[in-house]
Amino acid sequence: GRPGDADRAEEALDRLLDGYGIGPRHLDWHLATAVLRRCDEPLRRLAPHWQEQTARLLDTVAEVTRRCTAVTV
Repeated sequence: GRPGDADRAEEALDRLLDGYGIGPRHLDWHLATAVLRRCDEPLRRLAPHWQEQTARLLDTVAEVTRRCTAVTV
């Protein structure tokens, strides 16, 4: 939920997949689900800016989901 987390995660995933070649089918759906499951953490931890952190996580989920839809349609 911090600024830049999605970019860092994407970069790490790209590096990992470079080593393996093609990624597993539906990987983006799993990524979106994993991020969505973390959306309650800023509030549960009583983070000072939990609304913004939650919004960033949801934006990441939306971005990844759009990518999934574009590929599977």
